[in-house]
Amino acid sequence: STWVNVFNPGTRNGTINGSVGFDADDSKGALTFPGTASSYADFGNIGDLSVSWSFQVAVKPAPSASGNYTILSYASGSDTGSWTYKLDYSSSNQSAVLSVYSATGSTQIVHQVTGLVPTGSWSIINASYGSSVVGMYVNGQPTGYTVTTGSTAGYNADNRLYLGGTYGLDSGFYTGSMASFF
Repeated sequence: STWVNVFNPGTRNGTINGSVGFDADDSKGALTFPGTASSYADFGNIGDLSVSWSFQVAVKPAPSASGNYTILSYASGSDTGSWTYKLDYSSSNQSAVLSVYSATGSTQIVHQVTGLVPTGSWSIINASYGSSVVGMYVNGQPTGYTVTTGSTAGYNADNRLYLGGTYGLDSGFYTGSMASFF
């Protein structure tokens, strides 16, 4: 199945894998992610994001979920040295954590911004990076920003965008509903 981008038709369409399904309580096409292995949406290579990028995603984390899991990730490999950015969710403190990865020489640097995202209700997360600053908003309210140092993680032909999991698809699968990614 394909998750079609209705905001910009023909771009950033995702292939649905595993037990991802449609949210029966949502008439606008939200997907449910069960948090099980190999249940994710694969958007493939969406281009070079090393200079600037932005995204928006609506999430409704499941109240029954526990632990930390990935809402979305853009990377060329499964280790932290290959991620460009990653948006995780922590159920213990009900927060989204945006991590942007860069390097100075062989040293990896992680820049993070955190925002409150309660379980069981919809939240819209916007994030952007440009001019060495990364910022995040939740439901239109700024949650913070941080200045980045070093160069952002490199782009290559293997970069992939995943919703509900990380590159390598080995752990941390998202549990809840998700919609309106662009």
